[in-house]
Amino acid sequence: MTIRRQLLLAAFALVLLFTLGLVLIVDRFVVDALAGSVLDQTGRSLDRLAGANAETARVELTRYGEELVAAHARAVAGEVALALAGRRDLGDYGRLRADEALRRVAVQDVSAGGRVVGYTCLLDLSGGSVIHPQRELVEKLGYRVYRESYPSLWHLVERSFTEPRVAGYYRFLDRQTTGARDKY
Repeated sequence: MTIRRQLLLAAFALVLLFTLGLVLIVDRFVVDALAGSVLDQTGRSLDRLAGANAETARVELTRYGEELVAAHARAVAGEVALALAGRRDLGDYGRLRADEALRRVAVQDVSAGGRVVGYTCLLDLSGGSVIHPQRELVEKLGYRVYRESYPSLWHLVERSFTEPRVAGYYRFLDRQTTGARDKY
């Protein structure tokens, strides 16, 4: 073999080794960096997508809960109207409160997913509580006394004096605890 051929083969081997080294370096650093970047972007996209899905689920479940409460309230209102039809003692709250059949109709639990999420009650057109599950705290005092301490509740009660259907969020006493919580 001639020197020229040996030099060409050596040069070819060097170019081949250099190219192979470059490919390994590109694979090791550039491709790994690109793959890491793609994985990071994918992770961030998945996080955004999961967040958007969670927000959509929260909005839809809230809407469903509101519709469930409204449907239950309409049904109870119809039952109460039937129970009160023809009664002459509507102004006698003591007698109305003593009527256990009327109390069972007016105060009902609202359930969702197998657990109690609220209740219904009966108000008059001045903020008085005719029948309420919390007899001592609400039924005896009425809602007017909570006007300053629970203004969002009072605003809804006050609107109910003139509007046929009122809905909204408010803060008020919890039936099971001594504290207040947000309600619909």
